[in-house]
Amino acid sequence: MKPYEEWIDRAISAYDIASVRVSENVYYEDLCAYAQQAAEKAIKGLLIFYGEEPEHTHNLRNLLSVLEKYTEIEEKVKESRHLTKYANQTKCLTPT
Repeated sequence: MKPYEEWIDRAISAYDIASVRVSENVYYEDLCAYAQQAAEKAIKGLLIFYGEEPEHTHNLRNLLSVLEKYTEIEEKVKESRHLTKYANQTKCLTPT
């Protein structure tokens, strides 16, 4: 398996998890974190495909701006940048 293919496979896995609300006990923020991971991994996979070493970041806006050097990105895909705030949110949340 080529390196970019593994990134894409991981993106699909995260997307599938984000797409299913398995119970009422699952927080939407947790699903958004998986959606962020799906977008990040897909973008990084594409960057690797194009021969670019992806920056070690979770910032989707930054990753998308690099990807734009290689391909046109639809506006609805650019909207994924709003998921960046969920990248580390669920890891540091504490119940109140």
